[in-house]
Amino acid sequence: MKLLRKALLDGSFLLDIDADDMASVFRHALEYVVARGLLAANDRDEVQATLMERAQQVSTAIGNAVAVPHPYSAAFR
Repeated sequence: MKLLRKALLDGSFLLDIDADDMASVFRHALEYVVARGLLAANDRDEVQATLMERAQQVSTAIGNAVAVPHPYSAAFR
């Protein structure tokens, strides 16, 4: 819960993503975290795969087009 609170307070969330599918949403999100220095660019593909795998197992959707995808990866700083 502390990480979610921190993300909300420091602006680590995205609004109005122009995407047609889950993979596109994840791509936009990963570009954002790479640009903020929270993820190395060379880890992007691994984290995208982890996000997709987790999304297949259990939804991270809250409702009303809101989701909190959260991969378990050592790649995040």
